[in-house]
Amino acid sequence: AVKVIQKANASRERVQTEISILKDIAMLQHKNLLLMHDVFESVDQIQLVLELLPGGNLFKFVESYGPAGVSEEDARCVLGGVTAG
Repeated sequence: AVKVIQKANASRERVQTEISILKDIAMLQHKNLLLMHDVFESVDQIQLVLELLPGGNLFKFVESYGPAGVSEEDARCVLGGVTAG
């Protein structure tokens, strides 16, 4: 998967922080953490080459619950799966 960041829409500091976090995560070698494989930069974009994770996006999952939000029970199940190694 490739995450494209438009330079015009993001501060250099924010992008560097995200890249740094993704590099730190890679060192943990945990099967439930996203891996970054490479970074490419063009004049107007930065592309992060990430591990492809089937099954959707956590933000979209949370968003699908609407204004009421995710129930504590559902959050417990999801986070339990994420932290199980």
